Amino acid sequence: MKLTNTELTTSFVTSLAELSTMRTNTKIAFNTAKTIKSTNSAIESFQLARKTIVETRCIMGEDQKPVMGMVDTINNKGEAVKQLDYTFTTPELKTETLQLINELNAQEVEIEIYPIKISDFGSTEISATTILGLKDFIIEG
Repeated sequence: MKLTNTELTTSFVTSLAELSTMRTNTKIAFNTAKTIKSTNSAIESFQLARKTIVETRCIMGEDQKPVMGMVDTINNKGEAVKQLDYTFTTPELKTETLQLINELNAQEVEIEIYPIKISDFGSTEISATTILGLKDFIIEG
């Protein structure tokens, strides 16, 4: 199944985690576990690529860890707040880094899934939000 890195690391993984905690039959549990294993590999690759983008562009401390600093920003409520962020030598380098991260987030990845038919759920209740987040993992039938 193809997903963007953003879809993979947000709605899909959240819905998959929710499904993994439900009491289901063995087939659903087995296919969910195999899909989680496949998904974890893709997420690790994404996180490594993101970390590489940031750490090759930000200022690194003597301990070889990124230097973090407080920056002024606006939260989702429109309020001015301070937030911990990576430190860059120039605003242009920060903008370039954010662009690369946005491109990485939009990049499609192929993950191996082990689909489950909706009929396999029987009387198990599942929310519409979870079904939407799982995309092609749950199929008709």
